[in-house]
Amino acid sequence: MWKHTLLIAVAGLLLAGFSMQRSQTEKSVTSAPEVSLLGKTLSGTVMQIVKLKSALPEDDLLARAEERKPQFQALPGLLQKFYVRLGEEGSYCGVYIWDSAESLKSFRESELAATIGKAYEVTEAPSIEIGDIMFKLRD
Repeated sequence: MWKHTLLIAVAGLLLAGFSMQRSQTEKSVTSAPEVSLLGKTLSGTVMQIVKLKSALPEDDLLARAEERKPQFQALPGLLQKFYVRLGEEGSYCGVYIWDSAESLKSFRESELAATIGKAYEVTEAPSIEIGDIMFKLRD
């Protein structure tokens, strides 16, 4: 139930135009030496939202996500990943919950992160937002 609630909350934030200031290096998935928000180094649990547009039909996109699922499940520090369909056709979002900024940084420097664009046939630069999770509603 909490997963459903979190998904609804994240989708609501996205649809409401929620945005966080991000550093200059947030323009690519893999290019940041440290993870910061509003000039502060992140600590604790971190949420990363990657919005992208894909040329793939949804069934193909889902098939590729399933193929890559074991690689994401094996990532150290990735507590959860949500795959979200946004309102506009071909628009999707990955919502990652990381145990720490260090785990997020390691992922961003990985081959897996570097292959996201090609794997999902991304048609333009993704939008990436990162935030420090202050507290959670449910355990």
